[in-house]
Amino acid sequence: MDTQRAVVIGSGIAGLLTARVLADRFVEVVVVERDPEGVMAGPRQGAAQGWHLHGLLASGLQAMGRLFPNFEADLAAADARMGADAGIGVKLFYDGRWAPAVTAGFNGVAVTRPTLECCLRKRVAALPNVRFVYQTVASDLLFAERRVTGVRMRRIAEDDREEDLSADLVVDASGRAAQGAAMVKAQGFPTPEEEVIGLDFGYACALYDIPEGFEADWSALMVAAAPPASQGAILMPVEGNRWMLGVGGRGAERPPGDEAALLEHLKRL
Repeated sequence: MDTQRAVVIGSGIAGLLTARVLADRFVEVVVVERDPEGVMAGPRQGAAQGWHLHGLLASGLQAMGRLFPNFEADLAAADARMGADAGIGVKLFYDGRWAPAVTAGFNGVAVTRPTLECCLRKRVAALPNVRFVYQTVASDLLFAERRVTGVRMRRIAEDDREEDLSADLVVDASGRAAQGAAMVKAQGFPTPEEEVIGLDFGYACALYDIPEGFEADWSALMVAAAPPASQGAILMPVEGNRWMLGVGGRGAERPPGDEAALLEHLKRL
């Protein structure tokens, strides 16, 4: 394979990490992103789940640290909550009783999705051979002799002007799998079989300021009902001296979307 140019469609967490890895193998990496550069520091349309609760698992943090040395320092500088031992710091109430505290052996990091993505984006953007193209959609794949040879880009901010960009490798990290599959199918290639499993699970999230002087013997709180009930809630500290509340459930136990009803729902939990 030629290694002159790689194109990554989408600059979410998957796209950013992919661009970082490809930067070691290709002369140039171009990241195509539909959202404007100016909205990247907060929740954005292209990452709909960015408004909701996320957890950075220990193995994910380790992987990011291998790709970006001292990445924990970046998170700390962005005011992420660098907690104590994750097993002791997270208090769990399940089936009417408190679970015993057990040492996990690793520390937890609590941060919102937009802030985590922003820290990753700064590191990737600093790479000399990575270029971001914002407000641009990969509208189609280019093919030659039954292989992908690039992408057709549509410039949203320039009256939908189209431009073809050649590439030796194209990675679809847009999170819109149906679109990529349709592009491949249109060229006569078979698409993978799909198996869909419905979860019937809904959730709602909210941000709250942590009260001044608040003290507790936990850094994060988890409450879960016993089966067959499916309700649960998490209260996790995030940057800005705030809590992010996440509430979930299946079927009729899904949480409501307005705050007053959500708090009443929590009381029943």
